[in-house]
Amino acid sequence: MQQRIVIINCSESVIQIKGKCTAISVEQGNKLGVIVNDVIVSTFELLNSTKTQIQLNSTCPTMTVDNSEGVQIFLGFGVDEKFELLTCKSNEINIYKQKALGEDYSNEIPVPEQFKSYFDESGNLKTVAVRHTGA
Repeated sequence: MQQRIVIINCSESVIQIKGKCTAISVEQGNKLGVIVNDVIVSTFELLNSTKTQIQLNSTCPTMTVDNSEGVQIFLGFGVDEKFELLTCKSNEINIYKQKALGEDYSNEIPVPEQFKSYFDESGNLKTVAVRHTGA
């Protein structure tokens, strides 16, 4: 559990991680798949990566995605209950959730990448995700 895993400059590979760890950091991944079977105590960081798939089969309280594109996050059954995603300078991020143990992952859930900021009646700045609605 005292282990921190760092994966740097890895491409066109699938990495499977077994065993509990403190944190995982992936930097400069390209066409990379990472499967995590056990608990991550702290965070999963994805930095400067493209076309990356992450599958979390157990608890991961926080995932950060920074300066990355084409990220697909697969959350095993129940993982979404204690999961937060923080994004910065990233696009094309989709989350897939498993509805029940052993079932396929549900439809994709896109993570907003466009935001609108405005001042409310009290003069406070508010920021919300842009909603794309059809006519």
